[in-house]
Amino acid sequence: MSTKESKTSVCLSPTSLMEKSMKIEGKDVPFGPPPTEYNYRCSQCDCEMLVNEAIIDVEVGIAEFEGRWYEGFMPVLGCPGCNRETMQYAED
Repeated sequence: MSTKESKTSVCLSPTSLMEKSMKIEGKDVPFGPPPTEYNYRCSQCDCEMLVNEAIIDVEVGIAEFEGRWYEGFMPVLGCPGCNRETMQYAED
């Protein structure tokens, strides 16, 4: 093989990478869809915020372990505004 012969490149060019990513853009591979967020509101200071489903899952797991879980359970969380365990799920 002479030095003048060109080898095929294994690396992809930036444009081919962009084209490849545009083909799978709608699938959110490998992480899946974005997490669900739940609306929580404090009964003391009216602080309202969206809480990631991962936090809710952890609290539900703790409630199951402690025997406090029931069907439809939504945990009460700590409020960053008044620093109390008063953040409750608000359906609206």
